[in-house]
Amino acid sequence: MGSKSKMGLLEFRAALERDLKKYSHNVARFAAHKIADDLTECASYHIHRFYEQYDPEDPTLHNGKIYYHRHWNFYNTYRRFYKNHGNRFSGGVEFIYPPDVYRGTDSSPMFVFKRVYGGMHGIASATHPATVPMYWPSPMRRIKDEYDYIQSHSDKYVSYGEEMARTDKYEILDFN
Repeated sequence: MGSKSKMGLLEFRAALERDLKKYSHNVARFAAHKIADDLTECASYHIHRFYEQYDPEDPTLHNGKIYYHRHWNFYNTYRRFYKNHGNRFSGGVEFIYPPDVYRGTDSSPMFVFKRVYGGMHGIASATHPATVPMYWPSPMRRIKDEYDYIQSHSDKYVSYGEEMARTDKYEILDFN
């Protein structure tokens, strides 16, 4: 297409419509990527904190006994989520549950969610069957809090999307 000054009104309108569609598409895409990054970073941080809180299998901490047997596979239960649905975008963190998360117990997503949401570290040992320590608030609770924060501060993510969308090239729109 020729220069902007030589465009007819119909050409200008069509180009402007394309630019506005591309710009709004970019705003949503960049915002969804930022949300996915932030929630994944939040999950990684709180799951790491969940495990570093203390060592329940260190007998020096529990009168020579293993307090309970820890599961380490919670590290492998999340991944970054991003999806382009064509006219909308989704971004966040997705939780997946391997079948052996709770060593032969019910490993349905709801069972695991309840245990992880509550902050359970593992399975109680024979010496302490009813006392499984909790990390509170649990990683899932903290991730849910971050999700709620993002929803209530969506303008921050839209602003980020706008800032990033302005860096793209457009036929008519010029942000310089």
